[in-house]
Amino acid sequence: MSGEPAVRFALPRTRPLIGRLAEIEAFDRALADPRVRGVVIQGASGSGASRLADHLARLASERRHPTVRIVLGRTATGVGEGISSRVGADRPAADSGRGPGGAAARLRTVLLVDELQNLLPSDAGPLRDHLSRAGLFLLATVREGEGTTPFAAELARRDDVLHLHLHPLDTDGTSLLLRGLLGADVDSGTLRLLDRLARGNVRILTELVEGLHHAGHLRYDGHLWQATGPVVLTPRLAVLLEDLLDRAGPRARVVLELLSLATTVSLADLADLADLADLADPADFVDPAGPAGPGSAVLAKLEDQGLIEVRLHGRRADARLAHPLFADVLRRSIPLLRRREILRGQADRIRRHGARRSGDLLAAARLRAVAGDAEPALLMEAAETAHRGNDHTAVLTLLDALPPTLATSATELLRAQALYHRGDWKEVDARLRLLSRSEGTGMDAPPVVASIINLFWTGAPISELLRLARQARPALSSGTGRRALDEATAGVLLLSGHPTFGLALLERLSVLPSTPHSRLIADTLRLVALIADGRAEDALEETGRLREQLLRSTTPYIFHPSVLGVLDVAALTELGDLGRAEAVAREQAANGMSEPLRDIWLAFRRGRCAWIAGRAADARLHYADAIAISKRIGFTRILPLAYSGLAAALAVLGDRPAAARAAATARSHPQLGLMAGEDLLGEAWLHAAEGRITEARTVLETACRAARAAGQHSSHMLLLTDLLRLGAHEHAGALRTLADGLQGPLARARALYARAVEGKDPALLMVAARALADLGAHPVAADAAALAARQAELFAAREREHLQGAHSPHLLPGPTPGSELTTREHEIALRAAHRMTSREIAGELVLSVRTVDNTLQRIYRKLGVTNRRELAEALARPT
Repeated sequence: MSGEPAVRFALPRTRPLIGRLAEIEAFDRALADPRVRGVVIQGASGSGASRLADHLARLASERRHPTVRIVLGRTATGVGEGISSRVGADRPAADSGRGPGGAAARLRTVLLVDELQNLLPSDAGPLRDHLSRAGLFLLATVREGEGTTPFAAELARRDDVLHLHLHPLDTDGTSLLLRGLLGADVDSGTLRLLDRLARGNVRILTELVEGLHHAGHLRYDGHLWQATGPVVLTPRLAVLLEDLLDRAGPRARVVLELLSLATTVSLADLADLADLADLADPADFVDPAGPAGPGSAVLAKLEDQGLIEVRLHGRRADARLAHPLFADVLRRSIPLLRRREILRGQADRIRRHGARRSGDLLAAARLRAVAGDAEPALLMEAAETAHRGNDHTAVLTLLDALPPTLATSATELLRAQALYHRGDWKEVDARLRLLSRSEGTGMDAPPVVASIINLFWTGAPISELLRLARQARPALSSGTGRRALDEATAGVLLLSGHPTFGLALLERLSVLPSTPHSRLIADTLRLVALIADGRAEDALEETGRLREQLLRSTTPYIFHPSVLGVLDVAALTELGDLGRAEAVAREQAANGMSEPLRDIWLAFRRGRCAWIAGRAADARLHYADAIAISKRIGFTRILPLAYSGLAAALAVLGDRPAAARAAATARSHPQLGLMAGEDLLGEAWLHAAEGRITEARTVLETACRAARAAGQHSSHMLLLTDLLRLGAHEHAGALRTLADGLQGPLARARALYARAVEGKDPALLMVAARALADLGAHPVAADAAALAARQAELFAAREREHLQGAHSPHLLPGPTPGSELTTREHEIALRAAHRMTSREIAGELVLSVRTVDNTLQRIYRKLGVTNRRELAEALARPT
């Protein structure tokens, strides 16, 4: 599963053209319209404007339009005569040839002018003259942020010139381009990293991939590409970024250097810094006597050049570098001592202005921490602030700057919690073992509680965790500490497949005195239990209340409010609001937050949603993503569920060898307990894909017993539904009874499906199919409709027997009574369709060859076929 590709991977020499179909179609229409004289493509440097223009020119050439290409560099001179001579040489004979209705008369010479912003005024005249002729079509690119020319401005005002603006790629476009470059998808962490760094810029994204590839920092696990090391700037990318930064003069460079070290700075501080900088370049100095002063003018120029971004926060405006990679290039040229001087200067400016915002204290402390001269009290106060804001990187940066002699159990627990959220499990365990020997810390969660939570996620046996909790309880002197320990125990019980016991413990705790922190933990655990119990409507209602409670909290909490989005996705999926569940999941994935535990569960829940919706290819990617993140941080609890989901998706997609490997890996990991039985889903669908329907049903029946015993009603309902899909109709009553007692439209639609199967009612099956299709549960909807069609055909066949040979247009030849295949016939038919010989089928099913051959003849008669090829076609044909 984790091996490298069998062949050495090479990036394509030419990057694929992604997400530009609308521009290509617009160009085609413009070229075919004699009223349109040209197309101008505008985009930032690296947006792919030149690449698109080349592609369009090739398309025009393929359509027999003569093409001329002119590249205008920054020092281009005297190109007017060159344009005249080349256009004249390539002018199609159609200009003086046939009438306006002929094909040749519609051909125009396409003049590609790359980087039109560099056109000299002296060359504009010849180009304007050629553009006025009917036989010429202008195709030009303009790079934004580099000024303009009178001729480019003139083109912008013309109604007969089409302007195409290339916007940056969105996340989906970035994902598509990465797939085109690498030949497969990337995991969510790598996508988030490259999307953030490239900011939709095609050239930058391509160079980032190139850098990762050549540094050996890309690994393929058989399903997804993952970045395994830091991003490396290629020489081409470094030159590109330096070229952009060189537009700023020395005064502006001082501002950029500060932003490269401090990330975000107020406009007031930046203007002060620019005002004080030595004026080395007159071009940086714009109207010093103006009301805004030279510093503000410098900032305005930087924003116009696309080098900084300005954001408003109430009455205050902040600025940051327009591209995160600018910081890497700028920091390379700043000596260490100068870095410290810049950082101290900005920290002093924040303090002089009174540190009025809550984030100012944290910003000043971080700057001092990096500079190496922060006051300990400031560091500890800022670390608490960073913890409340869920900024775990800042917590570690600030605590690392604290002298070891001043570390306390409280600061070490804070460090452990930050490491926990970062997914550094081994380091967390080592620190918590040391802390567990100490007294309490004065916080709501003593070290032993944090240790139990950490050990649970890293795969420690449940019995060991419960034993640890029993041993620790007598040593806790405070009620707060004992309650926190009991909440951790309830969480272990809930998540390990014992929701009834966990909920009962939480109910007992609810009547005892508690802190806001304890209530948040208990309420979150209860949400997980409600979803597993089939009460998703209750869970969804409570997530809103809990989210508001988290946002109002002024005390440190163990997770960010956005983590509740994962529970929203889970609840919406169980309710059957699959479209909204995917929309919420996409929003959560795009929010910029990176916390491994949240990312793992989000990817898994997206996979489960996609599976229920029938999007098996998407399910495969999301399950593989959850596995990749889990393996990277050593998180083992979810692996049996994720590998099982991956195996199921691969099985229905037809990749049975990969499905078998995934199912075997799922069996090799201890079960989580949450979503009990679903760890067998992949094994069941692998059996089904290989034609072993009886074995598939047996596995699902075992899974159903596990889910029922654990009280996991949502999982039990999903497994029973799949049993019916595989023809085990004797379980319809169990599904109907269970689904009738659960919440949500999906449960009601499944109950209707079970009732229709139980009654063999084609009309009711179609009603159920439509209800399931409306929810987006397409696999069960399709199966219900197919079963309805078969039942209807059987009914029609029985009725035909009473017609004494009479014919009707609607009574086409169909199956005879009893043509529905038995379970054994279905198993043999699937194997025969997969080109297994009768002897191979007999050996696998422990039958005689004669029995297999006789059964095949019955199957042929029922399905109206005469050989195995026709049998395979009949089984593949929609019913």
